[in-house]
Amino acid sequence: MYRIGSKVSYPYYGVGRIEDIVTRNFRGEKGEYYVISFPEDSLKLMVPVGKAKEVGLRRVIPSKRVGEVLDALKERAGEPPKNIKTITHAHCLEKLESPDVLQVAEITSDLLYKKEERGLSWAQRELLKRGLHILGDEIAQAKHIKKTRARKLILESWREGLTKKKAS
Repeated sequence: MYRIGSKVSYPYYGVGRIEDIVTRNFRGEKGEYYVISFPEDSLKLMVPVGKAKEVGLRRVIPSKRVGEVLDALKERAGEPPKNIKTITHAHCLEKLESPDVLQVAEITSDLLYKKEERGLSWAQRELLKRGLHILGDEIAQAKHIKKTRARKLILESWREGLTKKKAS
């Protein structure tokens, strides 16, 4: 159970803050809900406390996992998607909605690769922005750094992996 003020990660939206825990009636049943705010997106969500894990709500990654995320970006850049055509909208959404931050890193890397090689459609650019947003939020919170610095770390790691691939 999370407390008011806890920072949490919610699939697709990234890092939010538990603003309140309220009791509401929904379809005739009384239940407790987390009220999560995402100030950057001007968004508030209510998540049933009993279904929080099921919908993918989790704590922000710890600082020691940031290296794992950045390494995943490097490795994925060095091994681009086997079939670039499999980067469909549905595939991207599935990865971005995953509660596993490494899945988000994987699809973000694939979209960065496609952007370099062929360019992205408007929808794919939006999905890439979302992936960078989610990863940036997680890393910024975990490392207690600004989001701009976190995004720079993401892009530097990915480019390093791409450079290694091209050199070999």
